[in-house]
Amino acid sequence: MNVRTRVSSIGGILLLGITVHAVAQENRGGYSAPLTIPTGTWQGTGTYLDYKEIQAVGKVASPRPDSPITVNSKSDESGHYETSLHIYELNIDGMDVTVIEIESLRGKTQQLDDEATRVRLAIRERSRSGDNVVVLETVSWEYNPNLAKPIEPRKEDTWVTGTLMAVGDTVVLQIYYMVPHEGDSTSFYDTFVFRGNELLKSGSIVNHERDEVDPEQQPKPLYDALDTRGMISWTEKLTRTKR
Repeated sequence: MNVRTRVSSIGGILLLGITVHAVAQENRGGYSAPLTIPTGTWQGTGTYLDYKEIQAVGKVASPRPDSPITVNSKSDESGHYETSLHIYELNIDGMDVTVIEIESLRGKTQQLDDEATRVRLAIRERSRSGDNVVVLETVSWEYNPNLAKPIEPRKEDTWVTGTLMAVGDTVVLQIYYMVPHEGDSTSFYDTFVFRGNELLKSGSIVNHERDEVDPEQQPKPLYDALDTRGMISWTEKLTRTKR
C-alpha cells in the first residue's frame, strides 16, 4: 500500500467515525451549534395533581360533584390524561419565531372549569451566551386560542420568558408563561427536556395568595407551605411522531 492509498484509507476511516458519531448524537438527542428548539410533533400521556383536592394540613378540601378526582386522606390522588405538542418555525411580520402549541386533555379540576389546557406561544431568541445557552423572549401567548386565526405578536410588549440550554445529549427548554407581579400573584411555567425522540415535560401553576379563613370556623388554622389559593402540578412523557 503506497502512502497516498494509506492516507486515503485513514481519511475514510476518520470520516466514517465522525459520521457514525454524528448519527449517534442525533439518535441520543445531541445538538449541533447553534442551539435551536427542537421542532416536530409529540404525543404522550401525563399525570397531574391538584393540591386543592388532596388532604391539606389542618383541613380537607371538598371536591366538586363533577370532579374526576376523589379526595383521599390516606394518599395523594392524581389524574391521568392525553397530551400533545407541536413546535414549528414561522415568520410573522418580518420576525422569525418558534411557535409552540400545547393541548392537554386533563378534564375538569377543582380549580379549572374547562376540560383541557390549550396554549399557543410564539417565542424568539433574545440573546445568546456561547453555543449552548440561549435567553428567550415571548412575542405572543394565548390560552385556549382559536388556531384558525393567525398569531398577532405584541411587538411593543415582549418580555424575557425563559432559557434554552444543552448539556450532554439533552436539550432543556424552560418557559414562564406568567410570573407574579403587582396585582397578580400567579406563576405558570413549563420545563421541556428533549432527548432524542423522547420528551419529558413538567410544570406547575400556582397562586401564591392564601385562602381567606373564617376565624369562627377555624380559630387556629394550620397551614403548610403549599396551602395557597391553588396549585396544580403535572408531569408528562411524550414521543416525537413527526419531525
